[in-house]
Amino acid sequence: MALLGGIGGGVSRDVIVNRVPAAFTNSSYIALCLIAGVIGYLIAYDKGPLFREGLFQFVTSFALPW
Repeated sequence: MALLGGIGGGVSRDVIVNRVPAAFTNSSYIALCLIAGVIGYLIAYDKGPLFREGLFQFVTSFALPW
């Protein structure tokens, strides 16, 4: 999921403007997305469900009620 979200937008933009996507020419983009995904996974599942629910409530408290 980190790879799709992190690189998907840039690749789509580059394809639309008819360029070779940078993620296909430089593998460090893919490695960085995978590392960030693993770190995010470890943080999210570190403390159990209480941490995830608390973090979710904190983040969604900034959402506008439109």
